[in-house]
Amino acid sequence: MLGRNAEKATSVVALTILDGTTLSSDLSVHDGTKILIGVRSEEANLTHPLVVSTPTQRIPPSILTEICNRGSKVEIDRNLNLNFPEQLLQAYLFDHPMIDSRHANCHDPLIYSVESLLSRKLGLGDALERDQIHFRAQPVSLLVGKVLYDNLETDEAEKHQLSRDQIRSHSDEVVIENEKYFQEYHAMCSIKVILSDPTAIPKATPSYSSLHWIDVRQFLDVAKSRELGQLAHVLGNQAVGYCVHGLCIASSFVYLSALNLGLTPPTLNNGSNGS
Repeated sequence: MLGRNAEKATSVVALTILDGTTLSSDLSVHDGTKILIGVRSEEANLTHPLVVSTPTQRIPPSILTEICNRGSKVEIDRNLNLNFPEQLLQAYLFDHPMIDSRHANCHDPLIYSVESLLSRKLGLGDALERDQIHFRAQPVSLLVGKVLYDNLETDEAEKHQLSRDQIRSHSDEVVIENEKYFQEYHAMCSIKVILSDPTAIPKATPSYSSLHWIDVRQFLDVAKSRELGQLAHVLGNQAVGYCVHGLCIASSFVYLSALNLGLTPPTLNNGSNGS
């Protein structure tokens, strides 16, 4: 069953969506480049509501395999210095080609996955169908790890019985420090998406109670500190009720931190996978 172990982890894509108008002339990312974040809505997100994240969506394992196998990858140290509750088991950076949506279509698994998420989670189906927006996409990282759910037996979960039962079928019950959780293994692939028109992104969707563009440097700082106070001007007073974590944020972080720090990611030696 998918999700029960690392070898059969649930396949998920996370989009590192960048505002194409804020890139350098050579399309490189810098501290002031804008990245899209969203606050998961309570209505549509049973497992992690009110969490600041990058847009994510589960996909079939066969599609994830097709995406990941189109280029080379290097395993890096899984110690990302992020104080997240998720347990990271493996981390990779990709060296994959970038594909332009104007020159490919949904027969390509990468384009299909991006357009599916943009349509379902960000409400861009009409704009894509009318060719009002386009994008360039490139797989940049893959993280394999464990995620925990602590709210599958609440009264609120009863309102989402179908979603709850589906998630429980892919997870195992575990006890950590006398607290009961459900644990699922995820293989999270981050896809860099350079969007042609950032104004096409709505302020909110059923999946995200609010969507915001922030600087890459702010994104990296917030991921490391988990302090959302510096985003109060973006998130408003509600920021005090939010938190930030997740393999989606981590998968963007591992790619962007390597770019902005100007460092070559540390490769693993002698089969070590970090401490």
